[in-house]
Amino acid sequence: MKARIYTDKIGMWRWDIVASNGCIIADSGEGYTRPSSCRNSIEKFIRFVRSKEGHFDYYEDSRGEWRWRYIARNHRIVADSGQGYTRRGSCKRIPYRILDAALSGRLVITMAVEE
Repeated sequence: MKARIYTDKIGMWRWDIVASNGCIIADSGEGYTRPSSCRNSIEKFIRFVRSKEGHFDYYEDSRGEWRWRYIARNHRIVADSGQGYTRRGSCKRIPYRILDAALSGRLVITMAVEE
């Protein structure tokens, strides 16, 4: 599992988490002006998930697909699902895969462009 830090079309820094099958399973949901702020965001998300300093919220979107978002104690959305899922159970498994990868050291952060 890989966490990528990259710039979007308008030059904002973003991160996402890509599973071994190439699917984006999480993203930052917002852009950052500095790569260091973006890196801090993904590191904070990993730290929050490890320490349970927030919770996962599961919801059905307007297209009937299931999504998740991670909400910090201050009620801010820190990350969200990179895609919708047809079944709630499939959606609920993704955060546990991210947690497992983070705890085992298998979640590697890479930069698309060096700072």
